[in-house]
Amino acid sequence: MKKKVSYSIIVVCLNAGERLKETIDSILNQKYSNYEVIIKDGGSTDGSIQALPKDERIHLYEQKDNGIYDAMNQAVGYATGDYFIFLNAGDSFYSDTVLNKITDEILSDTEESTGVESKDNEFPDIVYGNLYHKALDTVIYASPEINDFACFRNVPCHQTCFY
Repeated sequence: MKKKVSYSIIVVCLNAGERLKETIDSILNQKYSNYEVIIKDGGSTDGSIQALPKDERIHLYEQKDNGIYDAMNQAVGYATGDYFIFLNAGDSFYSDTVLNKITDEILSDTEESTGVESKDNEFPDIVYGNLYHKALDTVIYASPEINDFACFRNVPCHQTCFY
């Protein structure tokens, strides 16, 4: 039986204003529903946290941090999903079916669908894809595989990687 993949969508913020709401709306519009939203706030005073919608999938953690990477590291400690992805305040999913498509890709890589034996039918470690650049209205295509050359030329950005 196929396991239902779960996600932790991590958003770190500090006084993000309307951008936080845009990102959360994009997440909550996903057709795939097995996810949690981890919001790690560094002490906002702009009212953005108070304006968050009420949804049981949203988990807010307010804790001082030493910048965005420290906040991201703190947030990972709260994540319970099989996979996690980082979205910055102002980022959005390209469509409302992103999690469905990623789930299909993950499940296509399991022993059940490929016939390749793996330890405990594990999921792949990282799944990543293309990036849609809103400002340029263009797609930046991901390398077909992450290797030394791909990382030297163009490291996939965290908004396109499910870890």
